[in-house]
Amino acid sequence: MKKFFLILAAVAWLPLLSAKASAPLPAKASTLLNWADTIKAIRIEQPTDIVLAGKEQIITWTCNFTDTVRIDLYRNEILYATVEYRVASRAGVNSFVWNVPANFPKGGGYRLVIQPLNNDGISGKSNLLTVKSDNKNSKKILLVAGGLIVAAGLTFLGIQLTKPQTRSLPEPPLPDGQ
Repeated sequence: MKKFFLILAAVAWLPLLSAKASAPLPAKASTLLNWADTIKAIRIEQPTDIVLAGKEQIITWTCNFTDTVRIDLYRNEILYATVEYRVASRAGVNSFVWNVPANFPKGGGYRLVIQPLNNDGISGKSNLLTVKSDNKNSKKILLVAGGLIVAAGLTFLGIQLTKPQTRSLPEPPLPDGQ
């Protein structure tokens, strides 16, 4: 699996390397490698475009540097929330487990952005994401809530049926002569 991501990263760098290779090379051939190593890059690997609220989402990215990064969530290209402020990132494949809150607003237009804390202008962006609810949990919650309502109704009915009936006492008889 690690080899796959390394090959994927190498393939992503080929256009950059071939563009530089077509330019005249300086006297030392190692300059080309030094030039490529100085460019920082982050690429977010995105296995899905759907994020389920109330579930874990694994965020995976590849970069060619070691630094502390932050993971932000944008909605409609405006910063919506910071998923995690400080994440250690090393050269190669990195990942972070995001526990998506169950009450997270559903809908589309979300995008993950990963960038170093030193704010040097480098960032990686995901494709657009859609947040959906986990229907299994929603149905369970609805079933439990419905069951509680039915149980409360039956309890109330049971109390009403077993409640002793009260009647007013008859008026006592009046003393003789009145």
